[in-house]
Amino acid sequence: MKINTEEIVIRRATVRDGPAIWELWKELVDFHEHLNPAFKRSAKADVAFKSYIKERLRDDNSVVFMASAGEQKVGYCLACIAHHFPVFEIEEYGLINDLVVTAAVRHQGIGERLFRQAMTWFREREVGRVELRAALDNIVSTSFWRKMGFEPYVGVFYRDLKPM
Repeated sequence: MKINTEEIVIRRATVRDGPAIWELWKELVDFHEHLNPAFKRSAKADVAFKSYIKERLRDDNSVVFMASAGEQKVGYCLACIAHHFPVFEIEEYGLINDLVVTAAVRHQGIGERLFRQAMTWFREREVGRVELRAALDNIVSTSFWRKMGFEPYVGVFYRDLKPM
């Protein structure tokens, strides 16, 4: 679906945006599950995520930006201030938890606008480093984040343990 990008409004999300954020998050996670079954939503994902997003919306160290085209919510970015274990020189950093744009309107600059809004929020808080986690199998995501200037510096490996 092609939209007029001038119609897109990026604003701070409110608790009333919770249902739209939930639907966008489900789309994000379900897309990742097709890439790797490790992303399968749990039976309690609904309750857990809704509670988590409400906490983030009320937390001064977190922000959620919503992208809307009229009444239609087409994306969001969840960012927060996080802390490394205090053995590293850089202890406090910005963390982009989620950035999702619904599939129908991707590749129209909405993700970049959400990202730039998060970067402004981090700069206002004098955050000097921003990190994120991206599924390596998600070529769309890894390509986007490289375009935004991010480089990988650590990988997460996993192994499922089978009963013996």
